[in-house]
Amino acid sequence: MSGVMLTACGGGGDDNGGGSNGGNNGGGTDTGSKPLHTAVFLDSVVGGLDYRCNDYTGVTNANGEFLFDDGDTCEFALGNQRLGAVTHKAGNSLVTPYTLAGDDKEKAIRIAALLQTLDSDSNPENGITLDKAQVAQLGIVELGSDDAFNTSLVEALKTAGLTKAVVSLAAAKAHLSATLAGVNGRSVAVDKVLSDLQGLTDLKNLDVESKFKEYKETLQAETGESGKVDRQIVLAMLTMLEVTNNPVVAERLGFTSSACIFRSKMNADSGLRVHRFRTPQCTYSDVR
Repeated sequence: MSGVMLTACGGGGDDNGGGSNGGNNGGGTDTGSKPLHTAVFLDSVVGGLDYRCNDYTGVTNANGEFLFDDGDTCEFALGNQRLGAVTHKAGNSLVTPYTLAGDDKEKAIRIAALLQTLDSDSNPENGITLDKAQVAQLGIVELGSDDAFNTSLVEALKTAGLTKAVVSLAAAKAHLSATLAGVNGRSVAVDKVLSDLQGLTDLKNLDVESKFKEYKETLQAETGESGKVDRQIVLAMLTMLEVTNNPVVAERLGFTSSACIFRSKMNADSGLRVHRFRTPQCTYSDVR
């Protein structure tokens, strides 16, 4: 996640894109009397996105910033493609696809996939820049369902003559989640580990040692301050589980085949869940 995004945001939010701190720098090509407040549209920062906040119209700048007055209804669009609107309050620093989609989280992912697909350099990790000419060429893309979205996006790109690789919904969700995790002070690596844990199915044949090693490498590769405490706690727990996975240690601690389920639990505020594992030395029973 780019440093410019962190500078522009200046504060946190929740998983649905709510923010807490206002910005100071306006941006874009604007008309009407200049509003007093600045916020950021975030997937990565999205530049070149059309917006209207009440009577004030503009385009988000390279830092994803837009201008508004307290209580304005701000509508965002890709040319003629309306993405959604939100009533924005002073003190809220962020608008995200989740903000625009409201309770429809799947629609939020479609919006993110659309924005990421249209990124001028096809690399949302360094920010999303929308090319005005390409946006003008693109027809309307259906956002109501996954199938309709995928079909209409491919067709719209083809009709417009744009050679863009379509970003999958899964990839778009992962990118958006990682961006918001960083903004909210969470560890992206911890989120990745937890997501993998929740997706494990064949625990009976799981190579626990290799999986723990993979998780530790993922956590150790992340060196930033964001989510550092969560990262350290998970690493400590993995180390503890590795130690107790040793059959000699397990025997000394009194583990038996009927009590060989390891549990890892952390503060719910960190987004952690209870997980259970079978070790090679233990009889498996599914207690999830």
